[in-house]
Parts: sequence; C-alpha cells; structure tokens
Amino acid sequence: MHFKAVLTTGLTGLTSALPTRPLARTTGESKGFNLRVNVLDATRDLSPSVQGLYLSDQRVGAGTAISILGTNPTTFYLNGTAYHTTVTHDIPNVYPLSITIAGPTTYDPFYPAEHPIGAAVNGGTELFLRPGEPILFPLAGDDGGSYAACRRDFVFGATKTQILTARYVYGNETVPDDCAPVEFVVECAALPDLPDGSSWSHDSAFEVPCVEG
Repeated sequence: MHFKAVLTTGLTGLTSALPTRPLARTTGESKGFNLRVNVLDATRDLSPSVQGLYLSDQRVGAGTAISILGTNPTTFYLNGTAYHTTVTHDIPNVYPLSITIAGPTTYDPFYPAEHPIGAAVNGGTELFLRPGEPILFPLAGDDGGSYAACRRDFVFGATKTQILTARYVYGNETVPDDCAPVEFVVECAALPDLPDGSSWSHDSAFEVPCVEG
C-alpha cells in the first residue's frame, strides 16, 4: 500500500461537499505528535462517537499493520527530509513503522470499494509538511480527497472481529454511508528516546507545527 501524499496547509484537499469546520491553528512545534480525529460533519458521526479518538495501528503480519482508531494515542514523528518523508512511529527494540495509504486502484479485499490505511516497515507513504495548519491533508494531486472512520470486520488469524479503522477516500469517490468523514489534527506530543542499541535513530526527525492537546 504505497502512494505519494502530502501534509499540506492548503484547504484544497478537503472535499467541498463537507461542511465548514473551525480551523485548527498551530500553537507550538514538536518532533513528536499524535493524530487526533476531528469529525467534519457531526450529523454523520458514528455511535459511539469517534470525535477525539487517535490514529494508531494493530499488527497483522511481519512488519505490517492495519489502522485502528482508539483512545490510546500513538506518538508519530516526521522522518526524513523536506523532499522525502514518512509519518513514522517506533516499536522499541523491534522496528519503526510508517503510515501507508492504498493507491487509487488498491482496495480492501473484503470491502472492494475502500482504500485501507495501515503501517509498514517498508513502502511507507511519502509525506511532506509545510508550516501552518497542523492537519494531515489528503494526497497530493487528489483534489477533493478525504479520510473516513469506519467500523469494519477484520480477520486476525482465524478470528473475525470488528475494528474501527481509517480509510482514504479519493476525490472522485464518496465517503461510505456508514462511515464518518474525518480529518486528523496534529497534536503536540513528546517523542520518547529510543533504547540504547537501537538499529535506527531520530536523527532525521524534525519539528512540526502542532496544537496542544
């Protein structure tokens, strides 16, 4: 699930069909951050509400994970340079995982009209950041793209369970009727130090605009 994306300050990525919402404004800078759910249309929120939940992930195989929305935040960091960056989090003493967004022709095998969001050791979505609004914006070149929060059945091993997961909705698509249209607010968080002897570092992590939690 590899596709290029942008963390940008412009509003052009948000679908014009969604209601106007108060704009999150930068209140600080931090190397670490959480991605907090903001529901864009309260009339389409799920029950229980997904407002204020956090983007995280759950392992589904070696070096791969599926996105999960829950109450426990995961601390991410922007890893790389101004020209090639990924949104990454650490599994201490194991490996770092980077967010992946399925391309426009890649679908969930059980929900063939939906593009999953996950995380992987390799093939993370390429991301960029410009100073300004602390919002995870839709993919570069995808006018009208957005995010959605959906409850979906998922099979872990031999067990089927329901999860609350994130989906990407391309500009020529619509948010599924049973999902909530959302955005992800970049919330300031402390980036924990890596354990001694780790095989990777935070040398390429840099400060990003964020809002205080």
